[in-house]
Amino acid sequence: MTFNILNIKFFSELFFFLSDFYFILNIFLLLFLGLIFTKYLHSLYTNVLLIDLSILSVIFLFFFNYFLYDLNIDLFLGFKLNSFYVFFKFIMLFFLFFFLIISRNVFVFDKIYNFEYILLILFSIQAFFFIAFTKNLFIFFLSIEMQLLCSYVLAALKRYSNFSTEAGIKYFLFGAFSSSLLLFGVSFLYGLYGTLDIISIYFIINNYFNYNYLLLFSLFFIFIGLFFKLGAVPFHWWLPDVYEGSLSIVTLFFSVFPKLTLIFFFIKISYFIFLFNFNLLFFLIGFFSIIVGFINAMFQFKIKRFLAYSSIFTIGFLIIILSQGNIDSFFVVFFYLLCYSITLMSFFFLLLHIRLRFFKEFFYLYELSYVLKSNVIISIFFVILFFSFAGVPPLIGFFSKFYLFLFLINNYNFFLVFIVLLCGVISSFYYVRVIRILLFNNLKNYNKLYIIELSYCIFFLIFINILFFLFFDFIGEFLFLSLFKSFLI
Repeated sequence: MTFNILNIKFFSELFFFLSDFYFILNIFLLLFLGLIFTKYLHSLYTNVLLIDLSILSVIFLFFFNYFLYDLNIDLFLGFKLNSFYVFFKFIMLFFLFFFLIISRNVFVFDKIYNFEYILLILFSIQAFFFIAFTKNLFIFFLSIEMQLLCSYVLAALKRYSNFSTEAGIKYFLFGAFSSSLLLFGVSFLYGLYGTLDIISIYFIINNYFNYNYLLLFSLFFIFIGLFFKLGAVPFHWWLPDVYEGSLSIVTLFFSVFPKLTLIFFFIKISYFIFLFNFNLLFFLIGFFSIIVGFINAMFQFKIKRFLAYSSIFTIGFLIIILSQGNIDSFFVVFFYLLCYSITLMSFFFLLLHIRLRFFKEFFYLYELSYVLKSNVIISIFFVILFFSFAGVPPLIGFFSKFYLFLFLINNYNFFLVFIVLLCGVISSFYYVRVIRILLFNNLKNYNKLYIIELSYCIFFLIFINILFFLFFDFIGEFLFLSLFKSFLI
């Protein structure tokens, strides 16, 4: 009888994995189709076909997850389904949709003829879903290693490029080192408590006060491993080189998806951060990330290195706010990262689109002025995006900073308000400096191109950046309710 009841419970819980099963099945189906069609069709057509099928699957999953939103269930194998996870999945599928659309256009320019590219992307996304879905540190480690293995190959995807090969090797070396630190901390934690389930460890510590310096030691190594993967100072050495050496579309992938996932996981294990007073460690790492980020960004003229240091600067903001340790701080962190990711996706979408139209790779910021002088619409779009990065109202970047300052003032953290305000003004300077480079460079020779075909997706993303004030309250409330309904906090 017990066996039958357990079977019923097991099969009933399988329903909540349907979206993940569908996604994994879709990946293997694409692998099978890729192997077949490569023999009969040009590999370029095969890649586009696989991406189109993936886009349809993403649209289906986006609407399917709506039915799971109000659930809060502990599942087998250490998985936990709640509203915050479903919100996270909505956001990831939203960004994946636009990422796949722009990926359709990069095969010709970057000479990617391997259909495995799309499979690596989808495997990485599924690994991100498992990282956010699980409350077991063993499954978390396996998922993050699965994602890193795909990322190593993606970084070195352009095999004939020395820069791409260098990026792949550096990513592999630093990724392996950070994974060893993370595994070391997880192993210590298992040795102390005999379990890797986060909720069980919470229970043991709360009810039996069973913690000692070895627990602090293991948590320290776990946090350091995660900071490595985020690219926070002083563990940021690999980030600019990997961004610069990778393909532009892969740089976009590294800029958006891993950060969303790791910040989500930091929120999930936030109990450890504040029970053992790791707030000071988070504050110091966040503060120095801000300093190193904006100082180096001011002296960068290469596009990808500029965005890499801008990313380090943003991570510093997020870590400082995360160190405050309440539900409002988690809301501000995720909302800020969401707004930044939308602006970054818009920038890369526009950059990759005009690169395809001009059939020219852009390495330096001043090179964009040749394009911007040629078309007024593109010029306006780039100016809007950099003003959004700087936080100029009423663009989307303004609302991320608005919530950040509102949170700090409501918590009477006036010292942090001063630091964040000062750094925000300085960061606005180097974003505006980029606008000056783009618009006011003196160019002697350039060709006017009055008509450039722009994708509807570009207009949609720019529309979100400009008119976000119309629905920011709805998104903010949706995110806050997702946090409040979850037992992550």
